[in-house]
Amino acid sequence: MRPGGSWPLLPWQNGHPLQNEPIDAGKEVWRHTVFGGVFPISSVRRVLEEHFGPDGEDYGGVRRGGGDTAVFSFTVDAQGVLLDSTTVFSTCAWATGRARDPGPYDAKWLDGFAEVEKECEEAIALLTKHAIPYAAPQQRQETPGPVPAALLPDDGAPDVLRSWQGIVREILGSAAVGALGALIGDLGTGIVAGALRPVATRIAARRRAAAAPTVPDPDDATPPPVPAPMPPTPDADREDPEGPTGRPVELPDLVAFAAHVADLCCVDDLLSPASIRVHSERVRRRRDGSLPDADPAFLNSLLPQDLERVADGGYGAALRSYLTEDTDVLRHARTDVRSVPDLVLQHVSPDAMPLGRWPAPVGQPLALSQQFAVNRILGELADGSGLFSVNGPPGTGKTTMLRDLIAAIVVRRAQALAELAGPRDGFAERISWQSDGASRSVTSPRPSLTGHEIVVASSNNGAVQNITTELPALDALGERWRDEASYFLDQAVSLLDGAPAWGIIAAPLGKAEKRREFMERFWWGEKAAKPDSRRTAAQRGSRSGRSAGGQQKPPLKGMHALLKELEDGKPLHDPVAALRFPWMASAVPVPVPDEAPPESVNWSDAKADFLRAVAHVESLRAARTRVCTLLRDGQDLVAAEDTAADAQAEAHRQERDERERLEGAEQTLLTESAGLDRLRELIQVHQLNRPGGIRTAMGAGRRHYLAWQEQERFLQYDVERAENHLVRARSRYEVVVQLHSRAEYGRQQADRRAEAARRERRAAEQALGAASTLWGDHLPDDWAELSESERELRSPWSDAEFCEARTRVFLAALKLHRAFIVANAGTIRRNLLALKEVFADVVPAKAARAVWQTLFLVVPVVSTTFASCGRLFGPLGKEALGWMLIDEPGKPLLRRPWGHCGGPGAPFSSATRCSSSP
Repeated sequence: MRPGGSWPLLPWQNGHPLQNEPIDAGKEVWRHTVFGGVFPISSVRRVLEEHFGPDGEDYGGVRRGGGDTAVFSFTVDAQGVLLDSTTVFSTCAWATGRARDPGPYDAKWLDGFAEVEKECEEAIALLTKHAIPYAAPQQRQETPGPVPAALLPDDGAPDVLRSWQGIVREILGSAAVGALGALIGDLGTGIVAGALRPVATRIAARRRAAAAPTVPDPDDATPPPVPAPMPPTPDADREDPEGPTGRPVELPDLVAFAAHVADLCCVDDLLSPASIRVHSERVRRRRDGSLPDADPAFLNSLLPQDLERVADGGYGAALRSYLTEDTDVLRHARTDVRSVPDLVLQHVSPDAMPLGRWPAPVGQPLALSQQFAVNRILGELADGSGLFSVNGPPGTGKTTMLRDLIAAIVVRRAQALAELAGPRDGFAERISWQSDGASRSVTSPRPSLTGHEIVVASSNNGAVQNITTELPALDALGERWRDEASYFLDQAVSLLDGAPAWGIIAAPLGKAEKRREFMERFWWGEKAAKPDSRRTAAQRGSRSGRSAGGQQKPPLKGMHALLKELEDGKPLHDPVAALRFPWMASAVPVPVPDEAPPESVNWSDAKADFLRAVAHVESLRAARTRVCTLLRDGQDLVAAEDTAADAQAEAHRQERDERERLEGAEQTLLTESAGLDRLRELIQVHQLNRPGGIRTAMGAGRRHYLAWQEQERFLQYDVERAENHLVRARSRYEVVVQLHSRAEYGRQQADRRAEAARRERRAAEQALGAASTLWGDHLPDDWAELSESERELRSPWSDAEFCEARTRVFLAALKLHRAFIVANAGTIRRNLLALKEVFADVVPAKAARAVWQTLFLVVPVVSTTFASCGRLFGPLGKEALGWMLIDEPGKPLLRRPWGHCGGPGAPFSSATRCSSSP
């Protein structure tokens, strides 16, 4: 566009081609996001390299990709009127200018953005509330006639009678006037007298006033006067007819404001203020005909705010783990589970299974990798802080895995509830604060009940929406569980805008529109439509109380009204989903008959039912653990039997050898004893033949006597020697007897051990055979023979009986939660009354934490995008909540850290556990 040339039409102006696009005004409207002062990111990079030097790193190819950004953005409605709270100013442009002046060596070089942002928001709002007589050269007309005095500003001159230069200069300054002069063709208008930078002047005056409020300086520059706003013009087609109004934005407004912001940021040489882009989109009306709130454009990075939150070590173990340098990772301690399938089997053993399970069909348990991930997440993070990443392409069941993880966490809190002596013991400290001169207070939950809060986050808005609308939906239940499941069903149906639901398990709370819907649908419930004569017939029809199929929608009570009734002692009517939705095709819940009996929400009964369900699961788990042990030790049993058999054979051989030795020793003893007897008989005979008489001793017979005597000595020697042999034989015999007794005892023991080993192996085979009959492929008895893909399709130990019992533990846990909520209806209602103020960040952090913890006691899961995390939870501080489950986080670049909880996770899906100390 050349100076003085014709102005291009904006999409909301008559004559623009977009106005010819067909649109059903009863169902949708146009909404436009304006990006002003567009400039290339490469120019920012050049400025930064001038001051910080070149940097060769290019994460994710961002620098190679280039791209453009803008100095501001805001959103306007179908008529071009600025929508509140949608203006965003570029931190990139601000930091680029501050790098130039005062430069990065100034300690406060990045201070002051919030002040400039606030003043610029006021300036654009002020600019668009005045009638400014812009006119392109071909459009200039004579000055209109007199203007009523009621419309005159303080100086008596109406806007339409004053020059646009004076009005723009007073609101924005000479840079804006100069840019408009180039646009309109009046090139001399850039040199004007008066305020050069009114916004900068107002900021300086405000700072000086804050520094010395009681001593005014007469020499201080005072903010220039600004013209009075134009009166609002009623417009039946406006998005918010009852809210603040303004005139439609014109092209000169955009050029002037872009030039003004660029001048404030000192980047006016990097862009043309006439470089404007507009993104137009159709916005569908709600069922009641209203429009969703407009969210600010995603112009700035979330990183500065997050870095500010985690500065000076203000982060937990999860973010610390995520930020660990690659060189500090202990890679040798890692295990490739694909190469060690037995390790995976070990971590999906029955004793590693969580007590609870999502109520999916019992014939559809988690696959191997899904169950492994759930078990390891709980094993590593349930009792501490940290981060666990699960990688997998789309469609591999990561969201299904998260359901079981959520069920397990809910059951863990139910176990903490079951440890309470009574439900009133669930709340402890009272927290008070002052708000608008009034005393406010909430009561925080007992610490043992905290740390189980679940936040689902994603960079993908669709992924967040899908999870938190799928969990409460009736389709999320296996069909058989619809006869047993209900958890504040009406409130869940209301939150899902009338879609079939079974329980208020999750809620989307990311952007402002979702928070408003949550308050309207869940907290306050459906309200009667207000008559609005300005609405079209199509719009009025969309607000009828009938569903798409023509069925009359019954009024759905909000949680506030329900808690108030329970607080007043009224019974709870929360029948199971099958009674409320007898036909899945029905999109409207069947009303609860007035004569229907109330639900049993007695705390003691709910606690007893939960403990019985847990005991049953633990019994089944113990039985499967025994079989798992048999299966794991099967080869050991065979080896033990073989060892026992070998020991038995060896004992038999030793006993046989000792018996042979005993027989030999016994024979030797008999032989020695017989030889001694013979020798003794010989001595007796020899003594009978002893020569006698004196003549024999002294005479001729002496010689014969001496021979006898010599023979006597030999015989006595032989006897003594035989006696010694006999003694030795007897001693040896006694030793051999003892050895044989020991060998015989050892053989008997070996026989018993071998028989026991055979019996144990046969019993194991019988037990495994029975388990195989009962559990089928869920018994991993052929694990080593399976391929990797075959193992992945197995679900070890997740047979129907075990899955059914674990599901009932989860449903009993929800009933225990419901009984706890009924018993503490007053405390919970009073706590949640501060929820809207918590969303607005006007509640002290300690009280806000108690409100959040109370909400999570009622609604276990809350979802948000990364863009909204800081606004929702930033004031709570680090590790204030229990769990963050990240689904589809996108590229793992360091650009989406979450300061309060610890970290953004890893590609595809992850679980972050934060400590839960109060």
